[in-house]
Amino acid sequence: MAQCSVRGRTGPGRRAALRNFALQNLQLVGCGQGRRALRANFCAMSLRRAALLLAATLLPAAPAPAAAPSFALKPVGHAALGYYRFHATPGQTISGRVRVVNAGKVAGTAELAVVDATTGATTGAVYETVGGKSDDVGAWLTLSAPRVMLGPGASRVLDFTVRVPADVRRGTHLGGIVARPVADAAANTPGKAKHSFKVTIVDQSIVAVQLDLPGAARALLAVRGVEAGGNTGYQTLVIALSNPGELMVKGRGTVTLTTAAGAPVKRQDFAIDTFVPRTRIAYPLVMRGKALLPGTYRAKVSLRWSGGQSSSTTLPFTVTRKNIEQAYGSKGLAQLPGSSASKSGAPIALIAGGGVLVMLLGFGLVAWYFRRRTRELERRFGLTPPDPTGDEIAVSDVREPAERV
Repeated sequence: MAQCSVRGRTGPGRRAALRNFALQNLQLVGCGQGRRALRANFCAMSLRRAALLLAATLLPAAPAPAAAPSFALKPVGHAALGYYRFHATPGQTISGRVRVVNAGKVAGTAELAVVDATTGATTGAVYETVGGKSDDVGAWLTLSAPRVMLGPGASRVLDFTVRVPADVRRGTHLGGIVARPVADAAANTPGKAKHSFKVTIVDQSIVAVQLDLPGAARALLAVRGVEAGGNTGYQTLVIALSNPGELMVKGRGTVTLTTAAGAPVKRQDFAIDTFVPRTRIAYPLVMRGKALLPGTYRAKVSLRWSGGQSSSTTLPFTVTRKNIEQAYGSKGLAQLPGSSASKSGAPIALIAGGGVLVMLLGFGLVAWYFRRRTRELERRFGLTPPDPTGDEIAVSDVREPAERV
């Protein structure tokens, strides 16, 4: 078996070695009856993989990304938990410390910010965009410095203060401290092209800050509505969920679908990760199994969450042809019962079947006519068909004698 050993080589020399190795291991092999087929003996790779490797070696190597700082946040005094959790009271001021670490190989400046938490589209706590409006923890927490410059492997501890409002609601409040590299002004300058598209990837670190306020807090989940949805290749049932309570909750849900007449259609479970208090989402539950055809349905959404609590809500929803087209495109729409494609196919099949029936009927009439004509000739000339046993029967005049006058 051929082996490839070019490890440690870089630049044009490495590409040349890979190119030569790939060319040497592509050979023509006889394949019966004089046919020839390409077979790649390249470390047990198929021809396609070898060809792709060859193409890759012929192309110039992409430039390596420039080294950049990478920042991390460490909660001082809360290392075991991994995030901050304070038991606070209304009007209280809380102090804390956070360590900013440059885990990269080059020096850089970290930009620090505080944001509120919310619930992600498929549940789970996520954090708002830096620079957005904050009215919870993101508005209460203040850092001692908005930026810090660090060399590779260096770290610095910053102080922060949380001022809890006097009229704050009871229960759980969640936010986060964010650290990210300061964006290069030159990199963010728009290009001169008339039409341009740019994707910016931001490397940032977040440490959560949770505040628990006293009072009779509730853990709740509620269903606000359901509607049919979809994306390319699949259907969804969009469930409007909310947490009207004051505590974060986790749980599970079950959707049971029936027709408007009550006939069962399908049943599907889904998980509910961390749901932040006083937030709501449109949960896109991907429908498994057979597609839902256009029509009216009923969805029974059963929820179970922290503390053994549960709820059940039944709501109607409608699947339209637009939903089918959104999920499966025009081809999926054409396969629906009653679609233009199926309507046009029915007359064609009917006409074809009718034509065949007319042809068969015509052949049958022709055969019947000739058979009847043959029998009339046999009776007129006194002919009889041969005996099936093979013996010949004498031909005689079988005509009736004329009547005497």
